[in-house]
Amino acid sequence: MRLNQAFNNWVSGWTDWNLAVNEDGGPATFGNKPDIFGYNAAIIVNSTGDEFYKQPPYYFQAHYSMFVPPGSVHIQLNNHNDGGLLHVAFLTPEETVVVILFNDQDLAVPVVVRDPDLGDISLVVAERSINTVIYK
Repeated sequence: MRLNQAFNNWVSGWTDWNLAVNEDGGPATFGNKPDIFGYNAAIIVNSTGDEFYKQPPYYFQAHYSMFVPPGSVHIQLNNHNDGGLLHVAFLTPEETVVVILFNDQDLAVPVVVRDPDLGDISLVVAERSINTVIYK
């Protein structure tokens, strides 16, 4: 899940190359090679079985789409011992702060989201999870 890293490095939007592929990773222009999730697409289509499988990238993209509306802007997070979490924050057009925390580790990580004006939010980010903190 590298969307957090992309948005923290001046990316202004994200589009996956293949939103859906067949079980062989195609059709693909450049030869789709498997990654840790199998073929790197949000959806794998099994046309012979008339079914599809939602892969982890589907849920990550849905998560971002649900909480980060168009017109949102990236805001900087100061990282103070985050326990190895990938993290990113946005300010929405409605002046809401959205903080997305991704834990790709096999253990839960306690974290504090600190806002100098509003105080602290303490939470435990479960292992292998994506979490969102929203506040105004």
